[in-house]
Amino acid sequence: MALRQVKVCDLLARCSSPLTRPKNAAALVSVEGRRNLTMNPDYKKPFPYKTKKFNILRAIFDFTVSRLNENSRIVMIEGPPCVGKSEFAKNLAHRFNLLHIPGVTETDLFTVNGFDLRQLNEMMPSPKMKKFDLQDFYSENNPELFYNFGRTQIDFFEMRSRQYVQALRHVLNTGQGVVLENNVWGDANYALNMADFGYFSKNGIKWYMHNRKNTLNFYWKPHLIIYLDAPSSYVVENLKAKHPEYEGSPALTEKFFDGLKDKYQKFYLPYMSKYMEILNYDARKLEEFDLLALDLEGLDLISRYGDLKFEDWRRDMEEDWTFYRLSIGNDAHTRGKTQWRLPLDCPELMMNGEENRAYQNICLMFPQLALPEEYWYDKQGNFIERPELNDPTPLSLASESELAQGVLEAGPKAQAIEGAK
Repeated sequence: MALRQVKVCDLLARCSSPLTRPKNAAALVSVEGRRNLTMNPDYKKPFPYKTKKFNILRAIFDFTVSRLNENSRIVMIEGPPCVGKSEFAKNLAHRFNLLHIPGVTETDLFTVNGFDLRQLNEMMPSPKMKKFDLQDFYSENNPELFYNFGRTQIDFFEMRSRQYVQALRHVLNTGQGVVLENNVWGDANYALNMADFGYFSKNGIKWYMHNRKNTLNFYWKPHLIIYLDAPSSYVVENLKAKHPEYEGSPALTEKFFDGLKDKYQKFYLPYMSKYMEILNYDARKLEEFDLLALDLEGLDLISRYGDLKFEDWRRDMEEDWTFYRLSIGNDAHTRGKTQWRLPLDCPELMMNGEENRAYQNICLMFPQLALPEEYWYDKQGNFIERPELNDPTPLSLASESELAQGVLEAGPKAQAIEGAK
């Protein structure tokens, strides 16, 4: 099968060459001539990648390079929490007509078909099987339970990885640039800082970093990182004002966020500066956004420096762009990048067979989790409300007697789904 795929790709490269541009015309001549972000980008008709599959046949006639322009860039807004990243990203996207992809929220992380998985926590026979959110992280005082948040951090990485895949697809299919907040590339700063403060086991962080590297090797790097800096005291003060319930948290300290800043400034940003541009701003002085926009308009984000900067985006052949566009558009391929092997030496990050069976049996009590995803979404991907399944509420399906008998007893899946209906 692998040999056949190679032959098909070679056939496509040979047969499509006469239909595509010559080598010197496939280079981003227009982008090279106008390298800076502009407020008036020339966006051509986009390919509807959300409703149509970009396949090998379409690749022969649909040129990727023809849509790229000076604003076909991926910009990442990084920094500690509560420093104004979301507002800055919205302003940036509005100013330069870019797509804004908001940061991953806990609602994104724990909601499946309109059902919040945290509702199952009280039914879980083991603390390790529960869903730990940020409130749990900031309020937990038991060091033994801190390790359980490592699974949540891995879930954040997976969700941020999907967002970055969406950004790559959008740029290559529409030409429109994208702005992201706290993304998959910077996720390791939080994970490493958690490990330093005892919230991630030694084997767990080693497993995370190994698989993170394998995943990110597949993605083209972004063009620009804008880091919003602020003193740790400022971050703690804003977090307490936004979440009064976090008051007294052992993790809500200046020392914790000093460690996070060190990860960004001593390791992450210096490394990423080899491959892209880095801008640093004081988060307390962002009132004059127009002045900041002038800095962005003067940035050169594609030139051939003769080094590693923008190397992923300097392609001379249309086929190079097309093959990557095909690869990043393959759901099975991209999904496999975050389906990591089980961490057998990290029991806090995985459920054993008995726990997994118990978790599945609990999920089968609820129609949102038992019925297939196609039941909840239309062909355009819009969520369909199903009030007939919400009254009585799914929680009433699990009686006290059922829970008392123990959820470790496996039941037929068909009967569980029928009971959920």
